[in-house]
Amino acid sequence: MRTLLYIPLLLVTACLMGCGDKYAKEKDALRRQIRTEFYEQELQKVSAELARTDSLLTVARADSDSLNVEKRIYLDSLELACDVQGAMIRYIHRKQQEIE
Repeated sequence: MRTLLYIPLLLVTACLMGCGDKYAKEKDALRRQIRTEFYEQELQKVSAELARTDSLLTVARADSDSLNVEKRIYLDSLELACDVQGAMIRYIHRKQQEIE
């Protein structure tokens, strides 16, 4: 007689667990979509920064006075900025591949 009492409880529990799984899948899909959009926006922003920094570096290298210490420091900082922005772009591409 006790087993007849447990059967409805097990059915209700199974139904609730099934509904919860549906919502978890929807939340996971939404998180994935938001993460994808975030990485796209960051990639566009970093790519624009890299293009700007690269153009500044090109202009700075075009100047023939390379013995100036201040100019050398400026060039070094622009080169470092280009390296960092390139690394950020590679990181974003790697994360985008992990999502897919």
